[in-house]
Amino acid sequence: MAYLAWDMPQPGTAMLQDLLSWLVSVVLVAGASTLLVVVLVRRSAVHLVVAEAQASTAARTDPLTGLPNRAAFNDVLGGRMITMAHGLGLRVVCEGVETAEELHLLRGVGCDLARGFQLDRRLPIQLLAERWLEADGALVAVA
Repeated sequence: MAYLAWDMPQPGTAMLQDLLSWLVSVVLVAGASTLLVVVLVRRSAVHLVVAEAQASTAARTDPLTGLPNRAAFNDVLGGRMITMAHGLGLRVVCEGVETAEELHLLRGVGCDLARGFQLDRRLPIQLLAERWLEADGALVAVA
């Protein structure tokens, strides 16, 4: 008894065998490039965190003496004064808020009320009275 085996020609297989080394090299180069990008992104992220910490330190210290400057003093003192006032059952009103950054900082340390040009400019008494009456005498936060 005999069997007849007939292999169909598969032209795609021959082409893939010819291109196999080229495809492997493309995949290796793409993988190496991806790995390099990941390493560089991680390294730059670490450098960014270090630079941010250095900038924060530099902003709060005197460049000549290395001692804490007014910004560091204000951060520590302001936060502790607000904590002390709240401990005494008082509400804290911060005067002279001129930027959105200052307002955000004050909200972060627990300031109850704020006044300043960031919230509103000086108003004529008539306009102030109108706003007061519109709010039914309630304290209105503008921002």
